[in-house]
Amino acid sequence: MGENNGSAVPSTEDLMSWADTYGLSHPVVADPNWGVTTRFVTGSSIALPTMHLIGPGAEVLMVNDWVSESDIVAALPE
Repeated sequence: MGENNGSAVPSTEDLMSWADTYGLSHPVVADPNWGVTTRFVTGSSIALPTMHLIGPGAEVLMVNDWVSESDIVAALPE
């Protein structure tokens, strides 16, 4: 989370509220002013989250693309 609703660095309470709102059980961390995020974004737009499809044997089948249900079914081992 890069900023809260007031465009400030998110507090612990902001992070907890965000997690509670969306029923998240994994950690939610602050990224003040998007300092870490911007190191991994190229171009002029932020398209997060990204999707990757990993197939059997950890083969990377799709990178930074929309992964549909049919893509997943097609990648499942028979």
